[in-house]
Amino acid sequence: MRSSFVRRGLTAIGAAVLATAALASTATADPGVTPRWTDLVGVGSDTTQTVLNDLSALYNYDTGAARRVASFDASDPATGQTGGQVQIKPGVTIERPNGSVAGVDALRANRAVDFARSSVGPAADTPANLVYLPFAIDDLRYVVDAPATNAPLDVTRDELVRIYNCEATTWSAVRPGLSGDTIAPKIPQAGSGTRALFLEQLGLTAPGACVAEVQEHDHTAVDGNPNAILPFSSARFFIDVPVDETGRRKVVQGNFDGGFIVAHNLYNVVRKEGPGAGVPAGLRPFLGDGKGANGWICGDNARRQIVNNGFRNLPANECGVAVKR
Repeated sequence: MRSSFVRRGLTAIGAAVLATAALASTATADPGVTPRWTDLVGVGSDTTQTVLNDLSALYNYDTGAARRVASFDASDPATGQTGGQVQIKPGVTIERPNGSVAGVDALRANRAVDFARSSVGPAADTPANLVYLPFAIDDLRYVVDAPATNAPLDVTRDELVRIYNCEATTWSAVRPGLSGDTIAPKIPQAGSGTRALFLEQLGLTAPGACVAEVQEHDHTAVDGNPNAILPFSSARFFIDVPVDETGRRKVVQGNFDGGFIVAHNLYNVVRKEGPGAGVPAGLRPFLGDGKGANGWICGDNARRQIVNNGFRNLPANECGVAVKR
């Protein structure tokens, strides 16, 4: 019997995968029903929520697994609101984790959470009992308003440092000849992996006082403001930023001729249990055993879905290989 987590659209797509090896992104959100105690629940990263929703539903369809995978979004898919309570298993309600760091914290705090989505790898202070399993690659860039932005599309790392530590507060202070308007730098909320990675790449421990917090990957924080700038996932840009009637997006990505761009791996994080790499037995069919690309998520159907969500696939000898601090 096929999983009840599979949406009608994805069921049809899953059948097409098996028949034709063609797959389109479905943008599903949250499981739709309360997972059973034996099911495998994931929370965390906003960056990977859409691809994990799709991969989870496809895995449940593809394998008919008794232990279904259920991935919960970083924000309420019905309202777009962050925070709030979400029931993840019978009798278990938690505050919805909003971001990679928040997801890992929930994994550590609650045994009902089986894995955390993360757009950043382990840090120096990551607990030794956490195992990071890479499955895809993304690019971190920045977005600005289109077409009225005062920002150049080739802002460099060093220029971003001066913007985000508030040393340069106007575009003309970034580069002579640019607008004298005040820059409106934005950064994702605390608990976001995108925020953590961006600050790490800039060598900053925290943003300056001139930087405003917004919800991760909310393009409306930039749309219509020619002075706004916001770090953004390249894959999420192509999947989530709408195209108008002329075929143009309302915000545009940076990275032209040497501008800021960082390629980075994406992970699912589990609690270490047992010998070897320590991936819990119940998660191994989906994520693998941590020793190689032997989980469903590193297989052909998953790799097609990863690409259709705008991400890139890892080399086969890197997918699923456990990374520890």
